[in-house]
Amino acid sequence: MTIRVVGFEVYKLLQRGVWLVLVCLLVKMVALLIVPEFKDSRIAISRRQYDAYMELYHGQTTPEKEAAIEVEYRTIKDRGDQLSFMRSAWEQGKIGEEEWNEYNKLLLEDEYKIAAISIFHENKNRFIAQQPYNGVPPAEYFYDYGWQTVFTIYSYPDIFMMVLLLAFSAQILCVEYASGAVGLLRSSRNGRGRLFISKTVALSIVLLTISLFSTMMEIVIFEIRFDLTESYAPLYSVAAMTTALAPMSVREGMMTVIALRTTGLLLLGLFSISFSVWLRDALRLAFITFVVALAPLLFFKPSVTSYTFTGLLAGTDMLREYTGIWPLLSKAIVLTIITAFLVFLSYRTYTNGSLRNGVKHTELNKTV
Repeated sequence: MTIRVVGFEVYKLLQRGVWLVLVCLLVKMVALLIVPEFKDSRIAISRRQYDAYMELYHGQTTPEKEAAIEVEYRTIKDRGDQLSFMRSAWEQGKIGEEEWNEYNKLLLEDEYKIAAISIFHENKNRFIAQQPYNGVPPAEYFYDYGWQTVFTIYSYPDIFMMVLLLAFSAQILCVEYASGAVGLLRSSRNGRGRLFISKTVALSIVLLTISLFSTMMEIVIFEIRFDLTESYAPLYSVAAMTTALAPMSVREGMMTVIALRTTGLLLLGLFSISFSVWLRDALRLAFITFVVALAPLLFFKPSVTSYTFTGLLAGTDMLREYTGIWPLLSKAIVLTIITAFLVFLSYRTYTNGSLRNGVKHTELNKTV
């Protein structure tokens, strides 16, 4: 393998697919700009009350805050539950008009307050139910719906990068098998092992480069559209990451998810080029890669998909299953070992296998 050969393979891939790359990135940018923010609908109903409660309870949770939230929630709930009793007392003349009107005024305010305080009450119960360990700091109350949106988006594989992966991996060898050029390539000086390695490295470089630009675009759009200012808050404070009791902040959690997704993309690309040696058909290769990448998402729970390519591609789900750094890394390591073994087998097949027309490449080499 030489840098020149790798560079030529990269050039061939980009020459064939540069317009597809631009279209996919453009469509992805538009999708990210129009995707709605995943905000609790109750906030829109009671924005002023929500902001007022956030000013009171913002920051790390404490026993005092938990008690205050519980008292406020129960007070509002009990006042609403007393409606029939108060109405009956007013109708029977047990309470005066002024007291009845005051009660109705409070009840009207409570219609908005209950929506806001219910969010804090649910978060309070969630924080109590969680049992942080390994030095994880207490959860925090903060405007988390921006991070909620980011982690929700990252809980699904990047379909645009999947399209590019399928397109490039199908070109890397299937086109040569279809045209019959693979026989001549194998018989050349660089046509066996070195060419296969060069193509594999070239595909990895292209996927990683496009993934880098795509990720940078995502981060810029997220920063512009969503409130991601409180990046220091513990990861499990975000409702979407309740089970992720990892000793990291929300910003570190996002970077971890991005790393997992990038690793998954690279490994799936290597998986795809391995199977292209055996399948030799672009459509079958695209189908198999698509099934391997997305089928677990449809049929299995996150606890199962976290051990598959899908788990890496949907990095949020893998981080939600966090029980420690080594269990998290071990899943990626196992997938890396499996992929490396498949690449090795396909390398041996490519260098020692037979051609489509049944003529051994060693025999073809002699005739040339």
